[in-house]
Amino acid sequence: MYQSKVTFENELGLNARLAGTLVKEINSHESHITMEYDGKAVNAKSLMGMLSLHPVKGAEVVFTAEGPDEVQAVESICAIIRDYAKSEKRDATDREAERAARKAKRKETLLRFLPFLRK
Repeated sequence: MYQSKVTFENELGLNARLAGTLVKEINSHESHITMEYDGKAVNAKSLMGMLSLHPVKGAEVVFTAEGPDEVQAVESICAIIRDYAKSEKRDATDREAERAARKAKRKETLLRFLPFLRK
């Protein structure tokens, strides 16, 4: 038996996209894997089971595996959760940069066609 705790650091906690990615990864392993949060444990190979726990941002979840590939299974699950939070932060930064670029472009266009707006 192998256990590991992981914290959901992304804004929405466990959402459907992340849960789907996790279930796909979990189902590729032979080990029996459970996810425990807030005193409740579910079979981690079940999408609905995982979503029913609804861990939010900052929640600590324990993954437990029993089987031939237990260490690899739990470590890959925890890595996916950590990487998802990092990619979400990068995406937010990229979106903010794109938003700023669009705003600057709109302002430039307005000033070109409406020169009296210049100060």
